[in-house]
Amino acid sequence: MVIYTQVEVGGNKFDDADYIRVVNSIGVNNSSSNFRCVFPNHNGLHKDDFTIGDELIIYANKTNDIDSLLFPLTFPFDFSTRVITGLIEDIRFFGKEQDEEMILSGRDYTARLQDATVEPVVYNNQEVSVIVKDIMDNNVDGITTEGVDTTSTTLDHISFNHISVFDALKQLADVSGFIFWVDVNKVLNFKQKESIDSGFTLDNTNVLKSTFRESDQDMANEVWVYGDRRLTAWQNTFTADGAGSVFELDYKPHNTSVLVAGSTTPKKGGVFQLVDFAPSGVEYLIDYHNKKIIFVSGTNAGDNIPVSGDSITVDYDRSTPIIKYGFDRSSIETYGKKVKVIVDKNIKDPRLAKDVLTAELEENKLPKIQGNLSLQGIQILTAGKTVGVNLPNNGITNQTYEIIEVVYEFNKKNNLSEKVMRVKVSKKLKDVIDTIKQLMLDVKKIQVGDISTSDVITRLEASTGSAGVRVKEWYVKTRTIGDCFVLGHPVNGVLGSPVLGTGGSQVTLGSSTLSSFTVQYSGGEV
Repeated sequence: MVIYTQVEVGGNKFDDADYIRVVNSIGVNNSSSNFRCVFPNHNGLHKDDFTIGDELIIYANKTNDIDSLLFPLTFPFDFSTRVITGLIEDIRFFGKEQDEEMILSGRDYTARLQDATVEPVVYNNQEVSVIVKDIMDNNVDGITTEGVDTTSTTLDHISFNHISVFDALKQLADVSGFIFWVDVNKVLNFKQKESIDSGFTLDNTNVLKSTFRESDQDMANEVWVYGDRRLTAWQNTFTADGAGSVFELDYKPHNTSVLVAGSTTPKKGGVFQLVDFAPSGVEYLIDYHNKKIIFVSGTNAGDNIPVSGDSITVDYDRSTPIIKYGFDRSSIETYGKKVKVIVDKNIKDPRLAKDVLTAELEENKLPKIQGNLSLQGIQILTAGKTVGVNLPNNGITNQTYEIIEVVYEFNKKNNLSEKVMRVKVSKKLKDVIDTIKQLMLDVKKIQVGDISTSDVITRLEASTGSAGVRVKEWYVKTRTIGDCFVLGHPVNGVLGSPVLGTGGSQVTLGSSTLSSFTVQYSGGEV
């Protein structure tokens, strides 16, 4: 049997690629599927055939007749099995004249997820698949979402601040126990882990070589999750003795309000050692770092010390960290303690921190097994689906593993020998690329840390028809212009119009009959 390939770009088909490499991967591995094609370019044979941004489709199939590979023009091949659908992102030329080659490379449509960001948005009490579809609908074009399945996870609160769509989906996949990828038909698949069977078994009939490795390098059975800090209300009460002017609080205060002797009018406060008493009228000072309220007295400040028996109520906000801690006792007893600390300032709700903690323990409480197998023949496998593995000599009998990555390498030698496939199964062990990716994500989180979904953003859009607004609150204010002069207005932009006697006053320069604003609003308060 012989394997053959075809490349299609812009409706044009090419059968003369010297080398094709396709890597099929899934989103939870921090990577997209990608391709690399090498074409002969003798005397500029293909110099005008490809352009950056072109859609490229690679097909592969096999035939029983070796003549079909040696004399391809005489055989009606069935090029219907797609290996990848992607976008050309890089074109290179190597060599000179008769020995020149052209190299095309790019990613599948997961590139659209990696290149787009999620505009600042907050989701409250939303099931994960609803969030996924909303993110896709509002930030990504050209990819449909009919492959998104409903999860059993509802998030009380989650926010995204200009992280890539890819990383947002990965975060949602991690907390819900799902995986995601974009298939060859440009459909986003968001599926339960290990829920889709490929229907294929790897055994001694199709495996040429295999290696399996079990490791605890990525284990985590004791997890700390540190999110952002939140301001929460707190109150301290005191009874004055008439002599003391300093009262110590439980926490460092923010947004302080002090009431004395049941008064409903708060005292006027200032910052310790930063107040000029003469003109300020300050009655107490806040010593933030020492957590103290100091009532002032003296020539400039006056006597503000509460009299003996007066009640003092101090309402303030305290800065409370979001921290969650959890462990798996059985894993610790078996493998020893494996501690992981997650610091993510984008976690602004303790319930999300709990979801992250639970998902981390579930994913990494046990050692990971990873297998690398070289196969005979060709089978179109999709990373994320499961595959049966039956290799008794490796100690693996009728086990089900998740496909992590599939690599295809097509050239004349591999096609003739049917040795074009390598498959990676089970749990992925982290490598240098994963470490670099995590560093990039951490830097990105720092960069967007000060972005808030409540920020006022000025937008300018020129369009005809309706427009959607993606904000929590919006306001439309209207006012009538009467006979004011408005430059460019079809009526009020012409001095002296309308004509007197037709129902309105004449427009004159400098006149002003603007009414007050009438507010129309939705999703907020006036």
